[in-house]
Amino acid sequence: MKPAIESLWIILTVMIPGIVFYGTFRMLIAVLEINIPFLATLDEVETLFIAVLFAIMFIVQIFGIVLEDVAFRIGPYKHTKASKRNGGPSPEELQRAFDNKYRIIALMDPDRDVHIERNLAQFFMSHNISVGMGMNLLWVVIYEFFILFRFDAITVPTFVLLLATTLAAVYVTYTRFHNSSKMLHTCYHRLKKEGKELPEDSS
Repeated sequence: MKPAIESLWIILTVMIPGIVFYGTFRMLIAVLEINIPFLATLDEVETLFIAVLFAIMFIVQIFGIVLEDVAFRIGPYKHTKASKRNGGPSPEELQRAFDNKYRIIALMDPDRDVHIERNLAQFFMSHNISVGMGMNLLWVVIYEFFILFRFDAITVPTFVLLLATTLAAVYVTYTRFHNSSKMLHTCYHRLKKEGKELPEDSS
């Protein structure tokens, strides 16, 4: 993997989801009129702000990795028989291609196939953004509804908008998972034709 691609992976999968989480968190704090004195200090001390932002990035990444593992084991990141359409690749073939994604990346042409790596990185970025949005949704529900018992004209619409945004992020992630699988499957067969050693496909 080229250094430029490695940097792209870090930016897409770690930095952007953390920034999106923090930005959403600050907007929610402002809209819901929650007073957190520490945030004033955070805004004044640049080094503290950077440290907290990086901590958030890696916390979101850690939760993302855990939930990613669960999603790959039990779904929704698992191809089923319902995935097969119009005589295309079988669910097993798509799943095998995705499961061998890093072996495929190691063998493919970094210039010719850069779009596949980029699409895969965008999938993991979307996944981590979804996780961050879910974390924000969770604290809003617990704090506003179960601690403050607040159901006013600000809280409820904010919750509905946040829920809709989170569901949209999940949908985008799911779509990118399928797109990545199809790209990897196509690349898998091309590499096999080129004589590269890869696990056998059932097709």
